[in-house]
Amino acid sequence: MGLWFSQKRRGVFVLLVVLVLSFLLLTYEVRFSSERVMLPKRLAMWAATPFLRALHSISTSLASLRDNYIDLRQARREALSLKEEVNRLRWEKISLSEAKRENERLRRLLQLQENIPRSTIAARVIGKDPSNWFRSILIDKGARQRVDRNAAVLCPQGLVGRVIEVMERSSRVQLITDPNFAAGALIQRSRVGGIAVGEVGPTCRLKFLPQDAEIQVGDLVLTSGLGGLTPKGIPIGTIAAIDKKKDALYQEAQVLPRVDLFRIEEVLILAERPRSEIQWREE
Repeated sequence: MGLWFSQKRRGVFVLLVVLVLSFLLLTYEVRFSSERVMLPKRLAMWAATPFLRALHSISTSLASLRDNYIDLRQARREALSLKEEVNRLRWEKISLSEAKRENERLRRLLQLQENIPRSTIAARVIGKDPSNWFRSILIDKGARQRVDRNAAVLCPQGLVGRVIEVMERSSRVQLITDPNFAAGALIQRSRVGGIAVGEVGPTCRLKFLPQDAEIQVGDLVLTSGLGGLTPKGIPIGTIAAIDKKKDALYQEAQVLPRVDLFRIEEVLILAERPRSEIQWREE
């Protein structure tokens, strides 16, 4: 009985405490109703503020990361686009440079064509001898374009060689550096004549020059027109060295070709047998 009474008193005490607290809270709410902020709300806000701040910080960071990612993707797309544009402009520059060089070569070839008093055929080089010192080239004109065997082949710098093989749509040209090539030649300054032949390497050799002939390094060597295979007056090259022996009947000279045979791209083929001298005009 005493235990039950004690528990009853304890319950009444707890009830009284709850009632008092409720009264105080109601009084506080009524008294500060003008501020429209209740104590529980303040307590809740005070407890939630760190979490709200952390959530805001995380949200801000995520938004910043998202914006940075979007900006990065956009910058990457722009960089790729700029790179493609740069590559396109580079190729365009190369193409324009090649077109300019080709136009210059064709202009000089056209000027040469106008200076030659007979019909000619313009051709492109489409193949070269793969040996170290190549002896022939392949051009894109043949029997269909009426290319003749043994026709002289020229370019604006001078003599290239002669046609030795004619096919339907292409021809093979023997270069002046081929050891089997030979053509009548003369030195422009002294008018001394000889025969220009090819030799192994990038040069030619001028043979059968009289021992008393006046020859100087740098003299220009032209075709003489003898033999009927090449017209007279086409530059072959310049004297690079003189080989004169006391006991020999003739002296010889090494000739450096005027034409850069390693870089030749377009040529002119004489369509008729030569009958007169070509009046060569220096570029």
